[in-house]
Order: sequence, then structure tokens, then C-alpha cells
Amino acid sequence: MEALLGLPPMNNNDAFCSMLAPEFAGPGDQTPYTADYSNRDNGLIYTANPKNAAGAKASMKMDFSHADRAPAEKLNVILWKDAMGNAPVPPMLKVRAKKTDDGDDD
Repeated sequence: MEALLGLPPMNNNDAFCSMLAPEFAGPGDQTPYTADYSNRDNGLIYTANPKNAAGAKASMKMDFSHADRAPAEKLNVILWKDAMGNAPVPPMLKVRAKKTDDGDDD
């Protein structure tokens, strides 16, 4: 967007990303995009966070009202088990991060 407006990049992410302009160039006879509605049609999109999911009871007790209040080591294990099933949880996910006080309470 910045390039279209003739503006300099705001940061390195913008400066080093690839341009989208080639995607919109050419004769205009590219095949149209076909959306994949399979998860909507089979109902999978509506099954996120079921009440009986693994770790649901534990995560419902966590405080998500503010960033970083939920215990990361417990949440990581819940997310791992949800994605990987009964595969062993890597030890690095169970490590409790050292708490630092940056003086910012919001």
C-alpha cells in the first residue's frame, strides 16, 4: 500500500517484504479464485473450543482478562495436547518463565 501511495516503508518488515503489484499485473485473464467452503459446509468451523475439549476445564479457570495472566506453562501443555493428542509434551513447553516486573500494569 505504501508503494502505491509513494510513501517510504514504515519499518523493516515493510521494506523487505515482496511487492503485491505483480499479482495484479497482466492482461486480466487470470483464472478466478475459488473459495474453499468445505469447513463451513461440514460444520468444522463451528466446533472451535468445545466444552468437552481436552484442557477445557483447566483453561476455564485461567484468567484471560489481561495479557499474560494465564500461566503460560499450563496453557502451552493444553494447546500441545489439543494439537498433538497423546504425543509426549516437549520439556521446554513445561518450563515456567521467569517473571519480570517492567512496572507496566496495564
